[in-house]
Formats: sequence, structure tokens, C-alpha cells
Amino acid sequence: MATIFLNDILKQNSDLTIAGTMFYDIIKKEISNGQKVVVDMESVTSLPSIFLNVSFGKIIDEFGLNTIRQHISFIKITKIQAERLQKYLGAYSA
Repeated sequence: MATIFLNDILKQNSDLTIAGTMFYDIIKKEISNGQKVVVDMESVTSLPSIFLNVSFGKIIDEFGLNTIRQHISFIKITKIQAERLQKYLGAYSA
């Protein structure tokens, strides 16, 4: 199991497309190896659509929504972040 500190990725890259791609690459590698991923959301202030599109959107396109549900979990997530992700994932997969 891998833990990803999302805020660290977002801090390293002000370009959200690059940050999203880095996040995607980590998740893809872990899922491809049959591993689960824990995403630590501490100190993440926003989840812009461009970031979500190049990370979670690509994962959904390649592996399907059920794979996200089976392999990715979140810790230190706020209610607002959870609602944002649910809304995004629901709209993207529709």
C-alpha cells in the first residue's frame, strides 16, 4: 500500500496539469501492481477541475470507476473535499 501526500505534489508544481499528471502516474503504477493507494488530503485547499481531469479522469478512462473505489481511499479529508470528489466522479462517469 502506498500513501500519497497530495499537498506535497500540489506544492511542488504550480502547474496543475503537471501536478495532476504526477499524481496520475503514481496511482497508475500502484493500481497496475495490484496495490491500494491512500491519499492523504491534509492541507489541500482546493481540487481544481484541471487537476482532477488529468489525474482521476484519466484513471477512470483507463481502469473504470470501480477500480478507483477498490484501490483508492482517502484520509484527513474534509467534508467539502469529499463532496467535491463525489460530485466530480459522479459527473465524470455519467
